[in-house]
Amino acid sequence: MNDNTKHRFFGSNAALQCIREVIHDAAIVRIATAYFEPSGYNLLRNVLKGKEVRLLIGRNEGTQEKFKSVVDEFIEDLASADIEDKTQFIQEMCEWLKAGYFTVNIGNGDEYTALSPKFLYQHAKLYIADTTNVVVTSANLTYSGLVQSREAGIVVSNSDDVLFFVEKFDQYFDKAEPLAQELLEKLQQLLALYPPYYIYIRSILLLYEMPDEEIPGKLPPLTGYQKPIVSRLLRTIEEHNGSWLVASTGLGKTVMAAHIAAYLCMNKNINAALVLCPAGLKRMWHRILRAARVSSEEFSYYILSLDDFKKSIDVAHLLSELQHLDDNTLIILDESHHLRNIGSIENIRLSHQRIREAVHEKKAKILLMTATPYSTGVDDINAQLALLPLRDENGLFGGHSIPWHIDNPSELSELPPVVVLTAPTVVKYYSSIDEQGNQYVLFLNNEKRYFPRKLHFQNIEFSNLGDSILQQLLQSNLLYRKRSNNDYHLFNDNEGVRDPLWEAQIVHQACSSLKQLDELLGKLSYEGGFDKIRFHNQEELTAFSVEMRQHLQSLLYENDIKIQKLAELIQQFGHEKIVVFCHYRETARYVKDALQRLLPHVSVETTVDADTSK
Repeated sequence: MNDNTKHRFFGSNAALQCIREVIHDAAIVRIATAYFEPSGYNLLRNVLKGKEVRLLIGRNEGTQEKFKSVVDEFIEDLASADIEDKTQFIQEMCEWLKAGYFTVNIGNGDEYTALSPKFLYQHAKLYIADTTNVVVTSANLTYSGLVQSREAGIVVSNSDDVLFFVEKFDQYFDKAEPLAQELLEKLQQLLALYPPYYIYIRSILLLYEMPDEEIPGKLPPLTGYQKPIVSRLLRTIEEHNGSWLVASTGLGKTVMAAHIAAYLCMNKNINAALVLCPAGLKRMWHRILRAARVSSEEFSYYILSLDDFKKSIDVAHLLSELQHLDDNTLIILDESHHLRNIGSIENIRLSHQRIREAVHEKKAKILLMTATPYSTGVDDINAQLALLPLRDENGLFGGHSIPWHIDNPSELSELPPVVVLTAPTVVKYYSSIDEQGNQYVLFLNNEKRYFPRKLHFQNIEFSNLGDSILQQLLQSNLLYRKRSNNDYHLFNDNEGVRDPLWEAQIVHQACSSLKQLDELLGKLSYEGGFDKIRFHNQEELTAFSVEMRQHLQSLLYENDIKIQKLAELIQQFGHEKIVVFCHYRETARYVKDALQRLLPHVSVETTVDADTSK
């Protein structure tokens, strides 16, 4: 290390070098980290040889995180970590956990590292060497934190400052909950997972059948109608390197995709998944693929369409993932109809270019999923078919590869890489009849789901009282973003930069409900209301937003025409149960509160703030 990096750093791989240097000669190492992964610990194994390590793990991401989830994440990461002699490694951990310590054998001989892991909600990252030095840093004890990410840190050597951190660490460490018993149970379960079941899975896959019991991990088991669909999709991916699942809403596309990823991973056909989906579904995909024990990265379609690093740091992250993917990667396009506009032949959309390069050139496997493959015509379908691997076709002058293509939507189900599943099909072939003669299908945990015999559609028209506010906002140019210092423009144009996509999102929110419009105006009324957006004329925007919010207050709740129409509709059905779907959380809360005011005799609940553990 040079003189500067001995006491401070900012960059990739710098954290690892600095921390190794600082803790090299220590006898006791105290580490506080929000995230702890075996891959990160493995980077420090040699330098931690023979030392006692006190590890304080924890974080609070705005919700009351469960203690158990920290243990589960560690075990899942350990299961997929690239560690030699992993079985012996885990067995030694178990022995020391029984004695009250989590101990890792880090080399030949009798030297051990004693690791006391405890959990407490905190976000600090500290690496303390005895009572001599402290590395205060942004880097977690993970491979990403120590090597990949650009992290910053500084070495504190002043004795008073070091003693402060040591005392504070010990204070929090004593208050923290020990992980020993929970880790011990999970590690013992992990030891029992492997050889027989892997052989079983491989045999099952060869026969294109699905196992009768749940795969290792936490995925919900497949239902009766899902098993043949997953089997067919696996066969299609093997034969064509990609597939497209078109399935009605509510039939479990996400669960089926997670099982497909899990089986491909266990069969060594893939080692990672890249998910592209609407922004609101990223966390859901991350959770279910963790349950499937598949390493994954999730990005929104918005990020896929960007080429400007200034608009989002996720663009650089996505480009890095696209650059390094190969034929061992599964790309999942959830709600693939977001890519039904391919652009022109001369100017193909950037999002399509990136997916086609990944699939056609890098040979990544791909799974598309949607319930609505087209909106206006067959071109919507062909735009998505173009994202599948090319098909071989023989001609007069030899063979060549071309995209899949249809001339009529009815031909879609006949294409080899496409699997279509509709609710009527499920009801027809997989339903049962109860005592009243109603048809139902068994879903997860033997839950009976009934399907209606008839659907009645009714359109209700009304004037949106928020339209005038929205029109004024769009015509005022107040939504123009502030120019960055690097933007060059002519004639001293200070009116900012227009972002049509951003304006479209504003329109979408404003049309959801008057309450959603009110919340939107609240965010627009002050600088920082949106984390990554600054407006060119915040002063005028603030004045406009405050004035319009005052005007809105008299139109909300029982005075809202849209809510009144909904209440009239509910009263038509007496004591029947009615489900109202809302796109935005604030709208859902508002609908509940407004209906309770208008219809106090009706029980109204929302899933937005419900306890997901119940």
